[in-house]
Amino acid sequence: MRIFLLTLMCLAGTLVSRAQTAKECFLKMPEHIMPYLTPTNRADMPDFLSSNMQARVKNRFDEQTQMLRLSDDYLSLMPDSASLVQLKLLPLPDGQKVIALAYTLKAPAADSRLEFYTTDWQPLPAGRYFRRPEIGAFFLPVDSLLREGAEVDAQERSYACEMAKDAPLLEYRLEPGDNCLRVHISIGAYLDEDMRPRLMKYFRRSPLLLEWRDGRFAE
Repeated sequence: MRIFLLTLMCLAGTLVSRAQTAKECFLKMPEHIMPYLTPTNRADMPDFLSSNMQARVKNRFDEQTQMLRLSDDYLSLMPDSASLVQLKLLPLPDGQKVIALAYTLKAPAADSRLEFYTTDWQPLPAGRYFRRPEIGAFFLPVDSLLREGAEVDAQERSYACEMAKDAPLLEYRLEPGDNCLRVHISIGAYLDEDMRPRLMKYFRRSPLLLEWRDGRFAE
């Protein structure tokens, strides 16, 4: 009987773990991770969204925080007008899940950081699940530019490369529809209107796509 009860308890724990959703993780989030939101704020926003209402609340700093999207494995919110937070539940090979939390600040160019947690919000080493792409991954090869008919100025291209290395600003995007991380280089926001088209033509226009495979983001 004792073995039978222990088996039932283990099965119940497994079912609870598998039933974990982005909303449940958000509600259980420790306050130190998002100190600007009160427990009431975090409880209200998902309810507003499910009622087809604008999910906007006044946070602890007397600013407006808005939840933009919510699904079983994803949520995104704007703590303020210049930042974005995305939460994504990702599967591990052992059947458990891990939380990926992306913070993006736009001032004005977007720059992101990515953190990982267990579903009970124990911090995990980011290097186990993700390696920040090298800036060189965003440069277009010269022969590719020439095939597209672009004019290539060696000095201009060298300047663009040095500028990107000096300010390696990357924006991370998670989505509800897949388990991919999209990485954009975002230095273009710092360039004036004349320089932007001249320099940004040397960088890839589509995001670098990293797929979640075997418990890790990889190309």
